Formats: sequence, structure tokens, C-alpha cells
Amino acid sequence: MSEDVLNRDTYKYLKLLYKEYFKRLKANSSEPDYFDCADFNKKASKINEHVLRKSMATLFDLKFAKHYTDGGFLLNNAGISYIETHSIGYRFKKWLSSNIVSIIALIVSSFSFCLSLISLLLDLSK
Repeated sequence: MSEDVLNRDTYKYLKLLYKEYFKRLKANSSEPDYFDCADFNKKASKINEHVLRKSMATLFDLKFAKHYTDGGFLLNNAGISYIETHSIGYRFKKWLSSNIVSIIALIVSSFSFCLSLISLLLDLSK
């Protein structure tokens, strides 16, 4: 799957779905990943209906969600994984883990520089 396959509106809608999914998961819901389109779309009322329909079509095309004939849909693992791997927290942890050695080296060299500067200042004051 290529990076950033969702436009801003579809990503925002998927984030809303994920937030609801996660809330249901914490509440031990029997079907945290199943959504009734009419009910959930009322919650997502901030999103224009045309944009909402396009976003849903995109999620179905990408297999991020599965549409049912009863008007509901299921948030698939692909959609859940996408939102989890594209969240700010995940990206920060990934960046931090790949740069931790450089960060530590920078801290150590800064500390060493400060100690050298203090030592120099103490020698000058004598």
C-alpha cells in the first residue's frame, strides 16, 4: 500500500471512525468495528454529505471498510492499521526510535561542552 492514499477529508472521516471504534473497544462492545451508516453519519454531521459519500466510497474501494446490504459497514483491519500507522503519536515514536542514538549523542556532547565551558570559566577566575 502506498503512503498517504487518502485525501484530507477521507482521512478525517477515517479518524472519526477509528475514535468511535476505539471507544467501543474500551467499553468491551460486542461489535466495535461494525457501524450503522445512518447512525454514525449523524455523529459525523460536521462533514458535508457529498464529501461523506465520497469518503465512504474511497474506504470501500481501498478495502478499509466492508459495506453490508443492511446499510451498515465494517471497519476492516486495513483501515484500522492505516490510521494507527499514520497517527502523529506513531510517527513520533518511529522517528524517536530511529534517531535516539543521535539524540543521546547530541545531549552528551552538549553536556560535555557545558562542563568544558564551566572548567574554562573556573580557570579564568583564578
